[in-house]
Amino acid sequence: MFKNVLRGILFILSGLFLIIWPTAAPGLILKLLGALSVLIGLFTIVNALSNKMFSNLKGMNLVTVISAAIFILLGALLIFNTNIFINFINYLFGLILVLYGITQIVNIYRATKDSGASYSVYTLPILATVFGVLFLFDIISPIKLITILFGVALLFLGLSDLLLNVKYLKQNKI
Repeated sequence: MFKNVLRGILFILSGLFLIIWPTAAPGLILKLLGALSVLIGLFTIVNALSNKMFSNLKGMNLVTVISAAIFILLGALLIFNTNIFINFINYLFGLILVLYGITQIVNIYRATKDSGASYSVYTLPILATVFGVLFLFDIISPIKLITILFGVALLFLGLSDLLLNVKYLKQNKI
């Protein structure tokens, strides 16, 4: 039972970390992915050269080494230029939301122009478009927003886990 209480505390601490430092978590995750990518690339090169992998297929060893080198390069870029990837994701999310929002607004207009439907059906597509523009112009970071929301979810998960376990401990006098 103590493990469950400890789990709740870890959820709470993780949630607080993500809420307080929302920009640190994505960078750390990308650096870890970069390190993993470098390791995969290195392992692939060593494995391909030492085992003479694909030696019966002409040129496959070279293709394997080139793809492994791309893994290493991508990993190094993730490690040393994390902000480039974070900014790219910000703009990609923004562009997707703007295109989605505008498309939905047009489709809703076409589908409801003669039916007299409520203007409330435009709420979500307008919100998507507005958030997309905010992301595109770097007014709000989608990664920061998602990280904070995930932190809040972890915080609530930890609190509910902790409260349920403490209540269980009291009821069973453990």
